[in-house]
Amino acid sequence: MTYRLRLLLAFVFVALVPIAISAVLVTRYLPDLRRELVGDRVTTGADAVGALLAQRCELALGASRALGYAVAAKDPSAIRLAVRTGPAVYAASIAADGTVTTAAGELPEPLAGHVAPAGLATIGSCETSQSSPYAIVAQSPLRGSDGSDQGSVVVVLPLDEKYARSLAGTAHGDVTFVTGSEVVATSLPQALAATVAGNADLAAGSQSAVVVGDRMIAGVAPADGRPVTVLVSSTPAGRSLPLVPLLVLIVVAAGLVATLAARQLARLVTKPLTDLSEAAGRVAEGDLDTFIPERSGDEIGRVAGAFNEMTVELRRHIRALETSRDELRRNLARLGETLSSTHDLNRILTVILETAMVSVRAESGSILFVSSGRNDLHPKVTRGFDAQSAAGHNVKFGDGVAGTVAATGEARWGKVGTGPQDLTLADGEPGVRAVISVPFKSSGRVIGVLNLYDRLDGVVFDEGDVATIRTFAAQASAAIDNVLLHQEAQRLSITDGLTGLWNYRYLQMNLAKEIERATRFRRPLALLVLDLDLFKRINDQYGHQRGDSVLIEVAQRVKGEIREVDTLARYGGEEFVLVLPETKLAGARQAAQRICDVVRHRPFGGEGEEPITVTVSVGVAVFPEHGNSAATLLRRADEALYAAKDAGRDTWRLAVTDIDLDAVDLSSPGPTV
Repeated sequence: MTYRLRLLLAFVFVALVPIAISAVLVTRYLPDLRRELVGDRVTTGADAVGALLAQRCELALGASRALGYAVAAKDPSAIRLAVRTGPAVYAASIAADGTVTTAAGELPEPLAGHVAPAGLATIGSCETSQSSPYAIVAQSPLRGSDGSDQGSVVVVLPLDEKYARSLAGTAHGDVTFVTGSEVVATSLPQALAATVAGNADLAAGSQSAVVVGDRMIAGVAPADGRPVTVLVSSTPAGRSLPLVPLLVLIVVAAGLVATLAARQLARLVTKPLTDLSEAAGRVAEGDLDTFIPERSGDEIGRVAGAFNEMTVELRRHIRALETSRDELRRNLARLGETLSSTHDLNRILTVILETAMVSVRAESGSILFVSSGRNDLHPKVTRGFDAQSAAGHNVKFGDGVAGTVAATGEARWGKVGTGPQDLTLADGEPGVRAVISVPFKSSGRVIGVLNLYDRLDGVVFDEGDVATIRTFAAQASAAIDNVLLHQEAQRLSITDGLTGLWNYRYLQMNLAKEIERATRFRRPLALLVLDLDLFKRINDQYGHQRGDSVLIEVAQRVKGEIREVDTLARYGGEEFVLVLPETKLAGARQAAQRICDVVRHRPFGGEGEEPITVTVSVGVAVFPEHGNSAATLLRRADEALYAAKDAGRDTWRLAVTDIDLDAVDLSSPGPTV
C-alpha cells in the first residue's frame, strides 16, 4: 500500500467517523427534539391566534362604540363608511323598540335569516351569535342627552374559513375555531377538522401540545373577549421529508465530498514527498544536478531546501575528491617517475613529502633524517615553512613528537596542546595545531621521520589519515632504502675500503674533471704523489695488520692538512695522490712540506704497541707547466717522487721542466671557452 493511499484512507476515516457519529446521534435524538420543537411551535401559535382573536373582538367593540358616538351625533353615514372601509361586514343602528334605523353591509350567511338584529349579541359584549357561531358580534348602547335609552349600534365581523386561513401563517399550522364540539371555522378539510375538534377539550386543557394521529394540537379555551376555542394543529409527519433516508443521503454525499477532498489533500501532501523520493532516486543513480523546487516554507519545504543543500555539498565534495584524486594521481605518477629515473635522494624526498601532503591535505610537512651519530634528527626536506621556521632545526632523540617516533619506531598523531591526550612538541619542532609523524625504516632500524602538519580544512588527522601515511611511508622507505643502497654501492665503488679515501677510479674521474675546469678557466692546479718510505719493512717486521693501521693513520694525518675542495685518493699499495685545485707552485711546495712534517712528526702506534717512525716522499707537478693531461701530470709527479726517493727519502721534489715556473703568472685567467 502506497503512502498516498494510506494518507487518503486516514483522511477519509477522519472525515467520515464524525459524520457517521453525528448521523447516529441525529437519528436517535432528532425525532424527540423535532416533536418538542413542533409542540412548542403549535402551542405558541395557539397563544398567538387566541391573542389575535381577542384583538379582533376589541376591534369590533371599538368600532361599535365609535359608530355609537357617530349615530348619537346624527351622522348615520358613518355606518356605511365603517362597512366600506373597515373589517366589519355588517353594521346597523337599532332603535329602542328594536327596529333597524340604519344598516350597511350584509350579515354572514348563517345570520342572514335573523329579522331582529337586536338579538345578535348582548349589549356591551363581544361574542359569537347566540344562534350561530360564525361571526363576531359587538353591540354598544345609544343614550340620549338626558340618559334615556336611544337603542344600540351593532358591528359584525366574520369568523369564517378565510379568516382561519389568514391566521395559519402566524400560527405556523392549521387554525380551527370551535364552540363546544362544533367547528366554527377552519383551514383544514371538514373531516379532519371534525377529528381535531373532537380533541378540543384535551388540547385546550393541556399546558403543552397533544398528539392526535400524525399531528400535534395545541388549544386555547374561550375567555373574556375570546368567545370560541382556538386550536392550532401541526403539519402531519407524512408531509415532511423522511428523516432516516435524508440522513443516509447526507452521509453518502458527505462521504463523497470527504473522499474527493481527502484525495486532493493527500495529493497535495504527498506531492512534495514524491518529488523528494524521485529526486533521491536520481541522486542515488549519480545525477547530482537534481534540484527540488521549494514550494512552501513548512517542514517539507525545509526538507527540500536541505536536500538541495545536500546535493550542492555532495557536488562540492565530489569535485574536491576528484581534484584531490587527480592531484594524487599526478603526484604518484611523478613519484613513480622519480623513483624509476633518478637516485637523487633530495629529489626523491621532496616528491615523497609533497605526495604525502596531498594524500591527507596537510598544510605543511618535513622529512628528518637520523644523523650519523644517531643522537638527533636533522631536516632534509621541508614544505610550507619559511627559512626561519623551527621545521629547519635539529630534534634530539626522545624529544617532542618526531624525536619520540625516531626513538620508539612507532607512529604518533593527534592534536597539539596542553590537554592530557594532546601531543607536546619539542623546541626544534614548529608550532602547529595537529601532526602526523611516522618513521622511515631500513632493515628494521629508523633512518628518518615523515612529519605532516595541520589539515587544510582545520580538522585533526584521523585514523584513516594515519593508515594512509603508514602505508605510504612503508613504500617510501623501500624507495629511500634503494637510493641509500645505490649511494652506498656507488660510494664503495669509488672509495678505498681500507683508508676510506677515494680510490684510483674516482681519482681518474676527478682529476680529468679538474684539469678540464682549469683549462677552461685558466686556473692553477697542483698534483702531489705520496709514497711511504720503506713500507715493506714495516709489513715484514710488524705484520700486515700493523701496516694497514699505519696506512689508515697516514691517510687521516694528510686529510687533516688539506682543504675540503682538495682530493686525496689511494693510488695503490702505500702510494697516495693529492689533487689541489686553485693552487700554484708555491702552495704546492708548502703542502708537500706540511705532509712530510706531519707524517714524520709523531711515531705511529696505539697504546701498548711499539712506536714506528714513518716518513713519506712527495713528488710535485703543476698544471699546465708539467703537463696538460691527467696521464702526463701523473707521470711527471711520479718521476718527481722517485727523485725524492733518490735524494734520501723523507723529502719532496718538483717535476722537471724547461720553463721558469717562478716567472709564470697563473693568476690571470684566459679567455672563456
